[in-house]
Amino acid sequence: MPVFAQHACYGTQYCGRGPSDVMRDAVDALVGSSFRGRWTADADRLRTQEDVNAAVGAGFIYFTIDLAPYIEWRADEMSGAALQDQFKSIRAQVDWIGDYVGKTVELESGLRIIFDERTVKRLAVKFGHAIAHAVKIAAHVDRVMEKRGRDYEIEIDVSRVVRPTTLAEHYVIADQCLRSNVNLIAIALRFVRDWEIAVDFRGDRDELLRSVREQAVVARRLGPYKLSLTRASDKYSIYEPFARLTNGLCHIRTCGTSYLEALRTVVRHEPVLFRRIVDHARNEYGRDSTGNAVSARCDQVCCPSQESDNDALEQIYLNEDIGRQILHVTSGSVLVDSSLGPALRDMLVSESETHRQLLARHMGRHLSELCRGLESAPQDATVAF
Repeated sequence: MPVFAQHACYGTQYCGRGPSDVMRDAVDALVGSSFRGRWTADADRLRTQEDVNAAVGAGFIYFTIDLAPYIEWRADEMSGAALQDQFKSIRAQVDWIGDYVGKTVELESGLRIIFDERTVKRLAVKFGHAIAHAVKIAAHVDRVMEKRGRDYEIEIDVSRVVRPTTLAEHYVIADQCLRSNVNLIAIALRFVRDWEIAVDFRGDRDELLRSVREQAVVARRLGPYKLSLTRASDKYSIYEPFARLTNGLCHIRTCGTSYLEALRTVVRHEPVLFRRIVDHARNEYGRDSTGNAVSARCDQVCCPSQESDNDALEQIYLNEDIGRQILHVTSGSVLVDSSLGPALRDMLVSESETHRQLLARHMGRHLSELCRGLESAPQDATVAF
């Protein structure tokens, strides 16, 4: 099912847009294109009850709870004594540890999760606050949506951490949410490293697919629910196996990739504006890239003034990895710029057909790879995109 409206609470606000703005524009576009199919609206990166209230008021029905601020990621490095001290400080909040210590979970394909005391304590320290917060926010969503008489879905996001999610971590997070009656439809895990935005997957593909296969086994055992793939735009080499290994129970997040196609429209119709955007992006990249999964450096590619050919500039900044990352992470800085933002929007309105064709080609490539994976999935498989 397509997600045509997505509001990232701690992303779109940077651009001066709230959930109502996002929903209005999505609805207007769908009405204008005479779309009659089913679609959904995702309120992403929700952290507070106020975030939820704003999203519900705008009409969103899919809620992604961002647990990043509540995860104690330092737990992975804690020594025995430090871990024990931290555990004592949160012991009252994790009354569920007795459900797991000493337990072994046998899964399909010969997989086994062993919950020894040290594993459970480290997990409790790392995710204890996060699990409690997820249950709290999910309960608030349920109350608000029940008052409105509307169905809803919840996704839990634990992907914004350093280390990949273990099977034990996945199991406890999902199990605790389900035991607390969270309407869990998907979970976003942290998969293996080398997962950068705006480019294809660069890491160990065999390691990644082994992890997906194993995590999908946990999701089928407890749910089934979907595995969500964050920062998933342009990951062409893994769409097919990801859809296949999850039996189509997956959510593919491709936010940001359409912005680059908007810039492709610009370079083909107003190359001078494109050059201004690239210059601005290079100036802001140092700040905007902080905290983002990118490896590009501005000194690795030429400035627009050093390349007179517009086709070559398109190749450098929209087809090659370094240029794509520079433009991708600086989208907010461009859109809020008092000169560049309006100029970009005006150009896209005047050249809407070119933009539409470029988006159809680009997103069509994503969908074709996903569909190949669905060919071997159950007939009732669904992909959120």
